[in-house]
Amino acid sequence: MSTPDNFLGKALGELGPFTGLYALDIVDGVIDDFAPAGREDLVLRFARPAPLLVVEGLLGMDERYAAGIGQAVPALLGESRNSERAEENLVRLIRQLVVEKQEGPGPDLVSWMLHYAPDGQHAAVERHIRLLLLQVVAEATRRIGWALHDRLPGPGETRAAADRRGLPVTGHGPVGDRQALARLIADSAVERLLFRLPGMHLSIPAAGVRLAPWGGVDCCPELLPAAFPPVRVPYTGNEEVPWLPAPIFTTVPPRSR
Repeated sequence: MSTPDNFLGKALGELGPFTGLYALDIVDGVIDDFAPAGREDLVLRFARPAPLLVVEGLLGMDERYAAGIGQAVPALLGESRNSERAEENLVRLIRQLVVEKQEGPGPDLVSWMLHYAPDGQHAAVERHIRLLLLQVVAEATRRIGWALHDRLPGPGETRAAADRRGLPVTGHGPVGDRQALARLIADSAVERLLFRLPGMHLSIPAAGVRLAPWGGVDCCPELLPAAFPPVRVPYTGNEEVPWLPAPIFTTVPPRSR
């Protein structure tokens, strides 16, 4: 029987080879929102929202959670003055999610955590959901911010593609812990952005980028204003665009025990 110390690892072990593609699908949606503009702040519009959306999808959240989670998590990571209310809202939404997944498991991390957790360990499941939302999002945001800071040239600068903060983009093996999940999300996001928007550069010198605390993980860039050749994103207008793509990271809901 699993213990509170290993059921998260077992749940993460259910993430299949399509997890990276799922992350890319969400990242593409975030890029689509600002690609036609030709300029954007890559922290506020990319490094922060992309990881949060990916983690929400992996946890099996739907659009009913979008507004609440989208306000609570950034407020807690950014040390908002409303952090107490944000924490209360986050706890309430996590408990609601756990109850829903108990009643109707799906192909998502919460359902698999409930499957592997010992009976009666719902509080431990809720704690791990909170850590996934806060720690993974904070670490992925930090990695994306520093990778773009280090790889994008500022005005009149040239910048090698090497990353000076130890964030190499390599192949990923199994996602065994929160750190590995954060790396997968960050690496996927950075490479997709640079692939889709070539010619991107910072609008200010990299040395002039100010730092801000984010989630207590370390400082990360506060703003990364960037410019790039605008890219037109085709829309047919005939289909309803979902809040998040359908899950493909695990193949089936948990089996009955």
